[in-house]
Amino acid sequence: MGKTPFSFDSNDITEIRSQLLAWYAKGKRDLPWRKISAEADRQQHAYAVWVSEIMLQQTRVATVTDYYNRWMLNWPTVHDLANAELAKVNEMWAGLGYYSRAKRLHEGAQIVIKDLNGQIPESSIALMKKIPGVGRYTAAAISSIAFNESVGVLDGNVIRVLSRLLTIGGNITSKNVLDHMWKLVDMLITQEKPGDFNQAMMELGAMVCTPKSPQCTKCPLKSVCRAFEELEEYKNENSITVEKNAKRKSNSRETSKTHKKRKMIVEDHVDIEGCVSHLELPPDNPWVPELGVMNYPRKAMKKAPRQEVAIVCVIELMCDKELYYVISQRPTSGLLAGLWEFPTIMLKGNEKGENSEIFPDKNSWPARRVREYIAKHTDPVIKKYLINTETTERVHKGEYTHIFSHIRLRYIIEHIKVTVSGNVKVEMGVINLPEHDSPWQWVSKQDFSTSAMSSAMHKILKICNDKNISKGGKSQRSLDSFFKPLKSTNVAKSE
Repeated sequence: MGKTPFSFDSNDITEIRSQLLAWYAKGKRDLPWRKISAEADRQQHAYAVWVSEIMLQQTRVATVTDYYNRWMLNWPTVHDLANAELAKVNEMWAGLGYYSRAKRLHEGAQIVIKDLNGQIPESSIALMKKIPGVGRYTAAAISSIAFNESVGVLDGNVIRVLSRLLTIGGNITSKNVLDHMWKLVDMLITQEKPGDFNQAMMELGAMVCTPKSPQCTKCPLKSVCRAFEELEEYKNENSITVEKNAKRKSNSRETSKTHKKRKMIVEDHVDIEGCVSHLELPPDNPWVPELGVMNYPRKAMKKAPRQEVAIVCVIELMCDKELYYVISQRPTSGLLAGLWEFPTIMLKGNEKGENSEIFPDKNSWPARRVREYIAKHTDPVIKKYLINTETTERVHKGEYTHIFSHIRLRYIIEHIKVTVSGNVKVEMGVINLPEHDSPWQWVSKQDFSTSAMSSAMHKILKICNDKNISKGGKSQRSLDSFFKPLKSTNVAKSE
């Protein structure tokens, strides 16, 4: 009789544990957060794991390493982080993305110091219960790696490994499938070295069992991998060489036959009470031989990101032979909470649509109407920020689209150069006025580079500073010719 569908037997568990731990001990990556010994100081180790795991969410190791090293130099302990200013934390995080993570990490550190006597909880349940923002995965990672708690972790890498080991074809974003996978990792976890085992599972998914071009022949678990076995059987039966990166041919007769055959085998082992249909490949999206093990895991179709359009004003001042820019602070909640940006106007309603009368197409720019429209929306910004200055040049610099996790934000860029009127000096530092929606300030070009801003703002400034740059690197000359510099105006007088 065959193996139990979508689960491990005792032989599988023994093989996976021994092979994976041996593989990890022999070739694990030398990562900075792994250098802190749990035996030396478990609390310090827990803090290092916490920081690294939050940074690694949705972010590659290669990107995180430098941020982690700089972070630990500035705030080497949870006490140091708790005492840090949120603005400084945001500055350090700038460019790493998903900025709410920095705020949650900072708030969590403050709770540890204020409410938990400076001690990070040692169990995964306590971590989730006592520290807001610490979810099941992060809690399991901290408790197993730093405190040796025998609890499994489930991240994207582990999901991919499990899906292929057991040919789980159900939608991995569904609650039923995820619940089943959490049971699987708790089934596999070892009592000894649970932290090493969890890191080994994640390491395998990151380095060998990758989303594309997996290195199956180098995998320490290929002997128990059902997706690999499935592929090898198909190759032997059909005497073909499967191309790893070939395009799907889901409508082919061979695919349909293979899927039907495999489905019959699975159904032989499933009783009515133990229905596992939610773990199978969907009938309308069957197994494809050209994909091999990459048939797993399966995700639901992603929801298209929300389309947003904004006019961003890069206001530039030359003062004492140094360039300065106006930046304003975003609200403390929502997208890019608390970060700084160039003054930005979000368009509403049909102003932002692809079928808008003003912007009929993203590559269509009716010169006069667009100039009038942008002037209408940016003049209030000029009046708001540029008291005692004169506008000497105003140029439309095209557009730049930045994609966030759930928003596709299209920036329409206005570059505005100003000078100080007469002998009046521009006030530096953060300015809070009752009539202003948010704090704002002038910053030097040098300080701009270290301010807490999203990478989108840095790219927008680059567009403004490069006369020939536009989206795709094409010449901007023909577009800029539509927008001649406006005459100098005294903004203070126009209010």
